[in-house]
Amino acid sequence: MVVDVNTTPKTLRDYLSRGISLLKTADISSYELDARLLLRHAYALSEEELISKINDQVDDAGYMDLVIRRSNHEPVAKIIGYKEFFGLKFKTTKDTLDPRADSETLIEAVLQEFPDKQSKVSILDLGTGTGCLLLTLLDQYPNATGYGVDISVQALEIARENADSLKLASRCDFIESDFANFESVAKEGFDIIISNPPYIAIDDDRVNQDAFKHDPRLALFAGEDGLAAYRVISPSIKKHIKPTGKFFLEIGMGQEHDVSRIFKRENLVISESYRDIQGITRCLSGFSKS
Repeated sequence: MVVDVNTTPKTLRDYLSRGISLLKTADISSYELDARLLLRHAYALSEEELISKINDQVDDAGYMDLVIRRSNHEPVAKIIGYKEFFGLKFKTTKDTLDPRADSETLIEAVLQEFPDKQSKVSILDLGTGTGCLLLTLLDQYPNATGYGVDISVQALEIARENADSLKLASRCDFIESDFANFESVAKEGFDIIISNPPYIAIDDDRVNQDAFKHDPRLALFAGEDGLAAYRVISPSIKKHIKPTGKFFLEIGMGQEHDVSRIFKRENLVISESYRDIQGITRCLSGFSKS
């Protein structure tokens, strides 16, 4: 995309207007929000500061370069290097799946089923990525401890950085492994096991283009039917969950019944389902029958 440089914007409002226009032309659905976030990042402004300074004259801070990157469907989080999730800021890179609002459904499910925030729960996160799920729960439960498991060394480095920046590193540890072969990290098991595994079929043509082009494929795709990860996760959950524990899974659209059947083979019962803000069943929770 070529940017018209004949008229150089002079105020933050001018830049914002041009950013919105360019992203709208590029068919970016969240063009207004994204243009605003990129503007705040370019000029290191909070939302309150942007509002108060919107008519200030400014020099070029590379904002339009950021807009061009977004117009090519590079996610905002990849451009600015972080993503907010459940009120916390998480570093994200090309090696990690960006935290998504859909995944907040899983956090809300845990909070609903474990209402005592002072309890000393133990948490296992399978496929931790940025660590956003585990670290958000540790933030919500100040007496909790946890482990994050991921096969990506690069993702684990980011998760550790996020734990440090959120001052949660003393209550968690991260383990390099796939979903099945990690050593038992708590012989007594875990109170809460969470997972947002890859759940997209390899030939699914409905994949969001931002994710397809810029998120690690390892975190997106799971075999021909999108269910391969659940088949591996279910026996791991069976092995590591406490008799009184519960597990929480993020799933793709329409996968509820298939995932339930997979877990039933391990004597794991799906007891609750939770919908995201779009009304799609996004999280399943359950327990072990034996």
